[in-house]
Amino acid sequence: MPVTTRSKSKRCLSSIPNDVELHLPKTSYPQKLVGSPKPRQPNRLLNQRRKKRPKKPLLPGPKPKQESSKYHCQKKDELSSTNTDFSSPSLPPNTFTHFFCQKCNCQQGVFTSLVDSCTNCMHQFDDHHDMENPWNPVCDYLCERQDLVTSIMQRLLNTRVVVIRATPFVGKTVLLMLLGYHILQEYRDLEPVFIEWETRTNRNNLPFEEYLESEASKWKSKNAKFRRFRNPAARKVFLIDEGQNSYEEQQFWHQSLKNHSTSSQSLFVLVCLYGISGISAAHEPGIASQALLVDLFQRVELRPSANNNLHILFTPKETSIMVMKWATVQNFQLENGMFEYLHATTDGHPGVLDTILAYLKLRFTNLPDSIRRTRSWSPQLCRGLIAEDSGFISELNIWGRGFWTFRSELQVKKYLGHPLYSHIPFFRVKAALRKVAELLHGYNLPDGESSDAFTFCYKMGLLHTEQPYPGRQDVTYTFASPIHRRYAYHRLFPGPEPGTRLDKMTLRQACLNVIERFSPSVLQVRSPKSQSSWGIPEAAFQNEIYCCFSHELNNIEILSEYSYTKDGRIDFYVLDKRWGIEILQSGNKNKMEEHLGRFRIGGKYHGWGILEDYIVLNFCPKSTVQALEIKDPDIQSHILQIAINSNEYTAEVYTYDNKLQTTLHLSKGRQRSHDADCDWDSDESDVYTALCDSKKLEKEAKQRMQELEQEKQEMQQEMEQKIFQLQLQLNQR
Repeated sequence: MPVTTRSKSKRCLSSIPNDVELHLPKTSYPQKLVGSPKPRQPNRLLNQRRKKRPKKPLLPGPKPKQESSKYHCQKKDELSSTNTDFSSPSLPPNTFTHFFCQKCNCQQGVFTSLVDSCTNCMHQFDDHHDMENPWNPVCDYLCERQDLVTSIMQRLLNTRVVVIRATPFVGKTVLLMLLGYHILQEYRDLEPVFIEWETRTNRNNLPFEEYLESEASKWKSKNAKFRRFRNPAARKVFLIDEGQNSYEEQQFWHQSLKNHSTSSQSLFVLVCLYGISGISAAHEPGIASQALLVDLFQRVELRPSANNNLHILFTPKETSIMVMKWATVQNFQLENGMFEYLHATTDGHPGVLDTILAYLKLRFTNLPDSIRRTRSWSPQLCRGLIAEDSGFISELNIWGRGFWTFRSELQVKKYLGHPLYSHIPFFRVKAALRKVAELLHGYNLPDGESSDAFTFCYKMGLLHTEQPYPGRQDVTYTFASPIHRRYAYHRLFPGPEPGTRLDKMTLRQACLNVIERFSPSVLQVRSPKSQSSWGIPEAAFQNEIYCCFSHELNNIEILSEYSYTKDGRIDFYVLDKRWGIEILQSGNKNKMEEHLGRFRIGGKYHGWGILEDYIVLNFCPKSTVQALEIKDPDIQSHILQIAINSNEYTAEVYTYDNKLQTTLHLSKGRQRSHDADCDWDSDESDVYTALCDSKKLEKEAKQRMQELEQEKQEMQQEMEQKIFQLQLQLNQR
């Protein structure tokens, strides 16, 4: 239930590249708004029970319209998926509504210009929540989705059964609760019943008919508390979550749900997870999806399609409502283009949008004072945090359902062992994901190319399909959102994404970022100081450089003690970038000049012909920083002297001529990775973090080598099999 998910704050790995260009609309209505001058309470208590609404019973709503079996009749009433208008025809710009007020008789909260004060009653946003109602989704920034809810209800009344196929993390449970709330308010002849479907085993083999009646009895009592008039003959509407658990009920799907609609029969809305997370431990991968057997018109899919306008992803209007509520609650200002940027970067994915908003709120306290004073968010600022901040990807690691995570990878390998999928090698699955991850707008499968791996990824919920233009038969495979694509790219390809800021980063800047990741505890003095040593071994700096460089540039391949020829070994060589790095510990003038000479014309490393850039890093106490006599301007920029103060958690960076360039704060702003296997408390020594980093990198390297070897063997076997088949065909001729 993504819209209710409140993200935890563990950070790890390198940043995510950004593939959403900023094209701010010239005609967009103004968004640079004045926030409420009234300071908010630091802790919001949305989950607490509030006082009951004072003497305001719910009025009975209108009776439902007469059902019709003609599906095409209500097409005109449904929301078009091509809508890109961020404004609402019924409300002024920058205005949204919310529930009634708990403190007065205000029927509906109306908020405008991001001011946290209802224009009707002057009470705050937090006061406008129907917390006592069992159908109220407890969400911080709830978007009521009136258009989608109304359209689903209209379709339900015409077809009796609606199936919502969803991947995890898209707000499916919230949508069911919104439907129940809408029915309770507007349809006195309908009785909403929410069920989180349990398998036969978990409900002690209770027949599904008795199971439905038992749950209906419970909800009838709950609903009665919020209705003025009771209708014993009300038609039941079963709103079923985790509907994939009911696939084992053949009679339920093939008889109960397929009977012709009559005015006395119950209505059903089923949310069915598909993909890896939709196959529970109790179900084998071979269990067929009953949801796919339902008519297309009765299905609500994740993304829009040519055949069905109803879809779960937010429309631009819904994205703007959620963002406005977030800004109002947090007393933020939004500059022009914020709605458009957040919708483009999430593609309207509710769970991803919620994660981004939670992360922006978390990062706000670490922003510069000038930004925190104005409390203003711009698309450029958001893009910098989402695309360049290494902490954002950790949010996806935490809530990674539906993403190509390590856990998803293990599940895929497990399901490929099933007879249905055993003909698909694992490397084909990864190859399919790579092809889609490399392209911003999806991958069109060419004629003649095997689709087995793509079909498998689609069934597992890792990829989605779209028909690009009406009338075209080819299929475009894409990810659920641009963020899903970036995350997959992050795991499928080492190094930063081409064309991004990280890809264009210079060696000098990369080294500064890497040093900022250093763990102060790892660099503590371990032996008595002397004239030749300051008590920190050189190996400590080499280990930090190796681990932190890998995190900074997304597991890019780094070779240590590399020798291209028999003449010398360089400390580190970054293969893809063709970078060379030498590490010194308290090096004197002669030592530093000696190492620089190795890169000059005639030096050991220069003759290799494999270096595009190089740098010499001399780690030393501040008292030993010294000026070097380097006249060649091409050499001057290739050495940095770093004075480490592990007690103050700082690193002062000096140039060749002993001029202070910048002061870095160690392990601040560019946090190290966090491994679930090394879950140490924040106040424990960072030595454990360094050990975890080293072990994790070693484990990942071994695993990568094993995968490459396995892929090589599988490709060889497949090639041998094709050659054998061709030989048989030739012999038959």
